[in-house]
Amino acid sequence: MLIANALHIMPKPDEAMKEIYRVLKPNGTLFAPTFLWKEGKQRKMIKSLMSILGFKMYQEWDKKEFEDFIKEYGFSVVEWNCASIYAGKVPDILS
Repeated sequence: MLIANALHIMPKPDEAMKEIYRVLKPNGTLFAPTFLWKEGKQRKMIKSLMSILGFKMYQEWDKKEFEDFIKEYGFSVVEWNCASIYAGKVPDILS
């Protein structure tokens, strides 16, 4: 199952994760790349710019927070491949 760049813009990603877990076949794979924040001075500036451009993010995870979130809903991280994008990172494969 693919849910690309969506979890961070959902007001209730926990509900989405419960539904994904419910409908995914046993031992199925969830591919869930999403925007992750890294600490630094650019974070505030980028958040302001995104807000001005009308981009609303409900979740602001860093790598550890997102991994914990994924595990909370019965999934495990199989592989992390991160690509730097401005102040954040995009994780690659989760299942």
